[in-house]
Amino acid sequence: TYFDSRGDIMSFQRYIYKGDNIVEFMALDSDEEPEYHQVLAYEGDICTSIITTNYLASDDVPSVEICEYKLDGELVTEYIRKSEDGTVLSRGVYSYPEKNVEEVVDYGAPGEEPEHITRYYNDMGQIVKVISDNTYYEIEYNSSNLPIRFVNVAPYCNTLFAILPKTEEALYYADYRYDARGNWTTQIIYQGNMKRPYRISEREITY
Repeated sequence: TYFDSRGDIMSFQRYIYKGDNIVEFMALDSDEEPEYHQVLAYEGDICTSIITTNYLASDDVPSVEICEYKLDGELVTEYIRKSEDGTVLSRGVYSYPEKNVEEVVDYGAPGEEPEHITRYYNDMGQIVKVISDNTYYEIEYNSSNLPIRFVNVAPYCNTLFAILPKTEEALYYADYRYDARGNWTTQIIYQGNMKRPYRISEREITY
């Protein structure tokens, strides 16, 4: 049980030990209404997997159910969004066939055509390539982990990106100027192989 500074109850947590190393965890609000539900598998004191996680629906926020399991020895995660009456709003299945690779099947709402997405990451967790039914793009980074080359991605708002449709082709480059502390203060975007100046962004940092 959690209390605020006045001693009033803020929330509760309940643990139910189901046997066979399965623990059910539930978080409840001050009225003991459930907000969060999770089923965990343990080996000794170590949690080995999250069987399901449910973020329960409220009046304007859908619930999210997360299931993790092994399929042919490979970790698979499912995200299922549901309305308060239990209607499935969307479903996504994530798998990780190798290091820094994430494969997604986004089923969307029932009746929609699923979209297949493969994302490639660098060791810093930054996306370097995405291949999907609707898009394809690449981003290359420098040693400061700043993006310097964009394929089928239109950079805007400093280092944010607008993903272009697969039918479009675009190439952009970025160059940076840094202050004495190594933080960038000027970003210059060039367009195309000819590197035509496209946009300059500057920022002032107060230390």
